Amino acid sequence: IQGRQGNQGAQGRQGIQGIQGGTGTQGIQGIQGNQGAQGRQGRQGITVLDFDDTLATTKSQVIVNAPDGSQFKVNAEEFAKRGADLLAEGNVFDFSEFNKVVEGQTAPLFNKALKLAGKFGTKDMFILTARAPESQPAIKQFLDANGLNIPTENIVGLGKSEASAKAEWIAGKIGEGYNDFYFADDAIQNVEAVKNMLDQYDVKSKVQQAKLNFSRR
Repeated sequence: IQGRQGNQGAQGRQGIQGIQGGTGTQGIQGIQGNQGAQGRQGRQGITVLDFDDTLATTKSQVIVNAPDGSQFKVNAEEFAKRGADLLAEGNVFDFSEFNKVVEGQTAPLFNKALKLAGKFGTKDMFILTARAPESQPAIKQFLDANGLNIPTENIVGLGKSEASAKAEWIAGKIGEGYNDFYFADDAIQNVEAVKNMLDQYDVKSKVQQAKLNFSRR
């Protein structure tokens, strides 16, 4: 869900974008990357990965505070479908459960992250999530428990749901000297925003959408 405001309480403003619930087999759909900078000397590679439904699936739920004072919860998949309508009806969202990793399970892309870490290390590997900054310790604990030891400072909670937020953060990394990008996210709006931004620069990039294929019982 793009451009959604988070709760206004103690947990701070926070958005969750493009998250889908459930479990299943995860595939990777490639988006053609810009092949510029082929002749650039001094390659400086960077890997940027989303967390929810890219590296992990969780049971975190969105708490919905209705205008009449009632409260109910929706799971991530339902929120992805109904969030815009619920917001238009005047509901206020509380994403505090997303500061925790509730019943987290690794998604298939996690194995690719492990392979990349084994080949290149984790100094230039980043987790970029729409979750709030307060989620950093829980994400770190989950990653460590599953063998992916990313530096704590490389786990970035934007607390924003707009696709432009991820694109702007990655654009900042170009300014730091990175010129070879790998980005993966389950939300197509994030994938497109990052790809469109990277295409404007003379850098090499590979941008992929992580997709969950749900099995029906």
